[in-house]
Amino acid sequence: MAEEKVQEAKNPTKWGLIIALFGVQILVAVALVYFLILPRLSPASSGEPEAQKKEQKVDKKEPGILVTIDNLTINPKGSFGRRYAVFEVALEVPDEKAKAEIEKFKPKIVDAYLLYLRSKTVEDLTIKLDIDLMKQEMVEKVNMILGQPLVQNLYFTRFVLE
Repeated sequence: MAEEKVQEAKNPTKWGLIIALFGVQILVAVALVYFLILPRLSPASSGEPEAQKKEQKVDKKEPGILVTIDNLTINPKGSFGRRYAVFEVALEVPDEKAKAEIEKFKPKIVDAYLLYLRSKTVEDLTIKLDIDLMKQEMVEKVNMILGQPLVQNLYFTRFVLE
């Protein structure tokens, strides 16, 4: 037994390794608490200086005028009438003149949207990347109908898939 203690004393690498691993674990735990838990406890402080926060608030763009197109009901492609989707969109335009132009071409826009949305499968309507692409394509469609880029953005205000 005395010989085992002498051998352990002569072999310090075993204890050094244990102490080093324990120290690394403590450092990892402190880093996790600092970077993952503390930011969630104080949502007001995101680590950005106050000057940058104020600049971001000032840079916010005022929304344009919204024109709604509601009750777009379609059967998705390949659903054989067993599924349906109901959409309502809001088109963002810069001024009243553009809003009047949208209202003038509204039946043509609704028709184009119905044809476009009916060409989408259920999978297309449920994948976020496809939905973002769909929004861009719908903006392009209405701008093509108008003959000029009046629509700045499109928002889905209702999107029901049954």
